[in-house]
Amino acid sequence: MSTKIYEGYRLKSGTGIWEFTERLRAQGNVLRDRLDMEAIERLADGAIAKRIAEGKDAPTTPQARLMGGYFAWQDVMKQLGESRIGDPHRLSVTFIRDSVTNRILALLYAGSAMEEVFTSQSEVEYFGYWNNTDPDESCTEEEWAEREETWERCLGMDAPVRRGVSFDLRADSTDGIIEMIYGMGEA
Repeated sequence: MSTKIYEGYRLKSGTGIWEFTERLRAQGNVLRDRLDMEAIERLADGAIAKRIAEGKDAPTTPQARLMGGYFAWQDVMKQLGESRIGDPHRLSVTFIRDSVTNRILALLYAGSAMEEVFTSQSEVEYFGYWNNTDPDESCTEEEWAEREETWERCLGMDAPVRRGVSFDLRADSTDGIIEMIYGMGEA
């Protein structure tokens, strides 16, 4: 059987999962809000141009302009569906406790712009494993064997979700966008 855990990580011993995920959520939401709004802004310009080309009026409020971008974003996300790029600003992690070492393993599912929010945390260390090609050159043979044993013990033949606890920054690719659009100017 071929094992490919390219986005495998391990948290430092003693890391409190609740405090860790609270910080991950706070930092992730700041970046996610910015990335989502940048995408909506870009798509809003195209939506306005399309409306004008169709002989329709341009939106008269900033919120109406951004809602045009939001609807365009929603259409793109529907087209991408459940594909790996279906939410380019995704940040999801499955945490699995190793009952032997009491360490927490993590499988990261993230868009490229969001990946660093997780990997830059001081408690995170890379702990990937694969057996379909050459081992990670930064590992000794003993370290590579430890990774193999750890992942086999913690995952077995089950899907990660059956062995772990999932963390999702947002419910889906549009979660929170309308609130940002209509929250503009408040505060």
